[in-house]
Order: sequence, then C-alpha cells, then structure tokens
Amino acid sequence: IGCADSRVPSNEISGSEPGEIFTHRNIANVVMQTDQNLQGGLQYAVDALGVEHIVVCGHTKCGGVQASLSGPKEFSPPLEGWLSHLRMVYRHHRKELDAIEDPDAKLDRLVDLNVIEQCKNVYRTAIVQQRLADNAAEGMPYSTPRIHGCVYDLATGYLKRVNWVTPDMEDPYDMTADEGQSEKYNLQKLLANNVRWAEAKKAEQPDFFEKLGSGHNPSMMWIGCADSRVPSNEISGSEPGEIFTHRNIANVVMQTDQNLQGGLQYAVDALGVEHIVVCGHSNCGGIAASLTPTAFSPPLEGWLHHLANVYRLHASELDKIKDEKAKLRRLVELNVLEQCNNVAASAIVQAKQRESLAKGAPFPVPRIHGFVYDLENGSLEDLKWKDEIKDEVGTFKVRNDYAAMGMEDPADKEKGMFNRKPAGMAGGGSNPLKKMFGGN
Repeated sequence: IGCADSRVPSNEISGSEPGEIFTHRNIANVVMQTDQNLQGGLQYAVDALGVEHIVVCGHTKCGGVQASLSGPKEFSPPLEGWLSHLRMVYRHHRKELDAIEDPDAKLDRLVDLNVIEQCKNVYRTAIVQQRLADNAAEGMPYSTPRIHGCVYDLATGYLKRVNWVTPDMEDPYDMTADEGQSEKYNLQKLLANNVRWAEAKKAEQPDFFEKLGSGHNPSMMWIGCADSRVPSNEISGSEPGEIFTHRNIANVVMQTDQNLQGGLQYAVDALGVEHIVVCGHSNCGGIAASLTPTAFSPPLEGWLHHLANVYRLHASELDKIKDEKAKLRRLVELNVLEQCNNVAASAIVQAKQRESLAKGAPFPVPRIHGFVYDLENGSLEDLKWKDEIKDEVGTFKVRNDYAAMGMEDPADKEKGMFNRKPAGMAGGGSNPLKKMFGGN
C-alpha cells in the first residue's frame, strides 16, 4: 500500500519482479475502513491471493502529507476530503508535532507517524483480524499476514523500517522474531533488494536521487490494475518520476470514489498531467471474478458490482461470445473503454480540458487513452479510445456527459446540468434544479 507519487514505484524501489507485489496506490498511502476501493483490494489480497505480508510505504517529501499541513479548505473536494484523513493523524500527534520547529523535520516526522497510523488501520480491519484468527486456529507458527511499515528516502533511495507497534497497544506479533524466520516469512529480502537497487542506480547515475528528491513533474497519470503482474513503470519502460499512479482492482473509475477522484484532482490540478491512461490487462482476476455466479462478501462484492454493470451495458455483444477466454478478453477491453468514459465525464477533467481550449490549446488537455497489457507477450495495445470530439466547423470541444457515455446530446438546452459547468458560472445558465423542483 503505497503513495501515488511518481517517484516511488513499488517494484523498482523494492527490487521486485512483476508477479511479486500486489499493489494499491493512493495519495499518501491512506487506509480507511470505509474506502471500498482499498478495502476491496485488501480483501482480494488476503482472502483470494493469501498474501503473507502487507507493507504500508510512505516516502520523504510526500506532497500529500505536505498539502495536509496547509489550512483547511485550501483545496476543493474531493481532494480536501482525502487530506482531512491526514489532518486527523496530525491532530492525534499534535503535541509532538507542534514541538518541532523545523518544517522539514516536522514533515518527515508526520510521514513516519502517518505510516504508523495506517499500519494500525490495516491491522484493525475485519479482513485481517479474521485471517489472523484463522491462522492461529490452524496452529500456524507465525501470524500472517504480517504488517510492516516502511518509509522510502527520496534523497538516498533506501527504505527504512518503521515500527508501528507502539507501547500503548498489545504487540500482535513477536516483531523481533522476523530475523529468525525463513525468507518466505520475513521482510529482509525486500530491504536487501532495495539496497542493491539503490546502489546500482547511484553507480549508473550518481545524481539520480539528488534530482529525484528535488521534485517531480510527471506528464502522465496511470490508472491501472492492482495485479502484481502489471507494474506501470516496468511495462511502460518508464523511470521513477515519470508516471503518477493509482492502482485498484480492475482499474475502475467511479465518480463517488474519493480515493481515486482525489488522486485525479491532484494529478490534473496540482501536477498538470497532460495524459491520463487507463490500463487493463489480459486474464484479469477482478474481471474474471465478476463473471462468476459466486457472491463474494463485502467490500469486494460491492466493487465487483461495478464490473458487472459494464457487462450489462454490453450484454448483447458479450452473450454472443461462447469461448470463455475470448469473452474475458473482450470484457477487459470494454471495461477499459467504459472507465475512459468515466474519466472523461469527471468534472475535474472537463474543467481542465475546457480551460486548456480557452488558452488556445489545439485539443483538450489532459488527453485520455485506453490500453490493454497482454500478459502472454508483454505488449501494450492502444484501444484508440476517442478522447475528443469536434463541432460542426471542426473545432475541438470538451465532451459533455452524454458524449462521454456514448449517448446523443438531447436538444433540450435546459438540461445543461450534464455539461459539468456549474450553474451560475459564465455559460452555465440558470440552475436547472430550481426549474425541476420549483422556483426560478
């Protein structure tokens, strides 16, 4: 569970190969009990994949943690709502943090404390508690999944371990026993791989971490699947610092998902990314699970429901495909296209695209792309999602929600609420809700 920051791709910094780390990434590695996005992924990792370790990894100079130190209402929703969870960490440790006068030292300490609190949040989940109880009942020698806190230092490239088991709580593990466990059950391999990777990077480019620590300016946001086989940087041949990343089960985009939408807002408004990629992959476990008649328990079942809705939209096409492998592949493609539609329908994206055209851009920015990664041959296929439309004279314009959903824009101009331009703003017209429910 890591930060979406482009400088901290999980596989690179841990020296891991594709297939080794199931990954969820969001702004500032936050874990909430009410977050269906992360909790669904956690349930899939623990119950379906049987992961033995859960790592919460923060990093120095975290932009999300830094932003949380600004005053409330500094940002608009959904990002402001997301940052409020980080401000709660500050409130919990206010006495200690207020005593730190140096801003950089305060930020570093808040990063550490945030990792500690998010590790505790992982431990408190019903998903993890049930698995720990089951393992104990089965007489397993070690409690799994084991939870670890780490902080990645952008200036050096090294991971440090953070002990999240504080004196005020009962130690759920014998944390000192890690050293004596088999390689399968400890974190030493990951930390050793990190050292080798950091040393190799410095030998190849001595100022690599110095440049990385000075900031990042990614041109792309990647919305990909949490599957361990599809790390965004490796499959796209990108370096740390180039791709701001959000990963969840089956690369789903929902307007009501504060986790993803907060990241989208940060990428578009704060980082100014020029491209947004939605990337699915062949043999996707999340897509396959949505095709089964099995009902999973919440929160995973609720997450898979969104994929089932994609099937419903395209049932006439999919029902004609008798080969199950071909049907799965086509649903992967259709899911990517529908999630591209959802990105295009976002008020965050539409506002930025409209602004780019007003400033003279030749086409709406950010541009949206849909890819599918083929696990069989390692290639990325561009699905050619149409991220732009033109008016009758050939001028680019921003898609409204009807166009984003593949529907014909109704002639009734009073339904202007669907173009995402807030009522009361220039060109937004009168408030349509007042006419629907009475009033002027």
